[in-house]
Amino acid sequence: MIESLQKNSQSLTKLMDVTVANAGEGQTLMAEVNTEIGDLADKNQSISDSSLQIATAAEEQGVVADNIAASVEEIRVQSDNVCGLISATNNNIDQLRAQSDQMEAMLTGLKA
Repeated sequence: MIESLQKNSQSLTKLMDVTVANAGEGQTLMAEVNTEIGDLADKNQSISDSSLQIATAAEEQGVVADNIAASVEEIRVQSDNVCGLISATNNNIDQLRAQSDQMEAMLTGLKA
């Protein structure tokens, strides 16, 4: 019986040693997993930061595109105004030419 208790005790001791070794290995693996999770969290934060920068840049580009569109519209309006002024100027030149012709005819009549 004592021998049986000693054998059981030795088996139990071996089993406890294996359990302690497994627990140590489990602790090591958990530390590695924890490190990997930390690395993933850092990479996730980096991706999140990059996404935020891209979104901000896209928003800024949208504002710039709106400004360009507004400027192009203003150029179109000013171009229409210039065209109107050119037409008015052409009409005024035609009137001045007609008046000049009339004055020339009058001066010719006075000379005769």
